[in-house]
Amino acid sequence: DASSTTFDGYDVDGVIAINGCTPPPDNRCTGFELSDFFQGTRQNGQPIVDPIRIDPNKALGIPENDRSNGADNFVSLGMEGYIVLGMGGGSAITTDGGPGADLRVFETTWGNRSCASYPEYALVEVSNDLMMWYSLGVQCQSSDISLDIDAAVPAGLKMRYVRITNDSVLGSTNDGFDVDGIEALFGCEPYVPPGRGNCFAECAEAPLYV
Repeated sequence: DASSTTFDGYDVDGVIAINGCTPPPDNRCTGFELSDFFQGTRQNGQPIVDPIRIDPNKALGIPENDRSNGADNFVSLGMEGYIVLGMGGGSAITTDGGPGADLRVFETTWGNRSCASYPEYALVEVSNDLMMWYSLGVQCQSSDISLDIDAAVPAGLKMRYVRITNDSVLGSTNDGFDVDGIEALFGCEPYVPPGRGNCFAECAEAPLYV
């Protein structure tokens, strides 16, 4: 704070949540924290103003999985927009260790239209630390976007974050890919800092200052 009068300011040792941290509300492992978000524009370059489409918190928690007309359960990414979702408290996505799908991305397209009739694409990536990202490929909107993590990341490395970026190059429509949420199909492993049993802060990314 600017009111500090010492030469190097407040000295941080760490923080602890005295009563622990709140886990997701049920046994399903879904996007539980909004780590980053940037909403692009509509195809015509104008901002997205429809209140149904601008709240990134709609991508958190249990996906509604509702693609019916008028469903209000998603955030639109817009042209070149993106969202980064964490599994909550540093939890890691559990995988099956093989070629099966480990992660599902839920997208909302009213009327449950096919990709051919309504082409909206997004690049899906996963990360352990918000710095190194591993691509799960460009996906077209669908009622079932189920992806294999094991084939894309080094063996044994746990993924804690999912980034979904609208890809307008392949022909996204109007306001881009519409994110309802994500789910780890085999659940999540809780994160416990090495040698500690309490709930401490974890450094996900530190900007460099000169």
